[in-house]
Amino acid sequence: IYVLNVEQLTIHDNNQLLQFVKKNLETKENMEILFILNKVDSVDNEKEGDMNSIVMHAVRFLEDNGFKSPKVIPVSSYAAVLFNEVIAGHQLSRLETNKFRAAYELFKDESFNMEKYAIIDERDKKRTVEVEEKEYLVSDLQAAIKNTGIPLVEHIIENMMIAYKKKGIESNKKVQRRVKR
Repeated sequence: IYVLNVEQLTIHDNNQLLQFVKKNLETKENMEILFILNKVDSVDNEKEGDMNSIVMHAVRFLEDNGFKSPKVIPVSSYAAVLFNEVIAGHQLSRLETNKFRAAYELFKDESFNMEKYAIIDERDKKRTVEVEEKEYLVSDLQAAIKNTGIPLVEHIIENMMIAYKKKGIESNKKVQRRVKR
């Protein structure tokens, strides 16, 4: 896995490190590399083009550095961290809250679903597993898992844990106030 910063894609250090990685990959048979294009939420789509053109720019940059048909997945790791912090019931700072709101507005829209812009091999999309000489698409199995009801149970338990954690924190504050008196 190689993480690219969309804000600093073509800097000289990146070129040097990519050449080093490419040289080392050539000595390893069947070794693949996945490029993560991070900080896509920092791109101004109105000024810098749509997400597809930004991803394709990264693909051309990698091809210019000798990587044939690179797998590129655009992401916003910071937005994911903020969303997970909120889900876990953690308190955000004022700055984090503002960034959370902006990221939420951006990523709640299906048109900004990064999976749609990922450049990956069709084999990755059509990966299968075999059970008693019959092949099943992993994507179909993942859809089937949703239909079992277990993801809903996991979601409800997660919500209960968050609520319990909040109540526990509130109870701790009451105990601390009593101890201070």
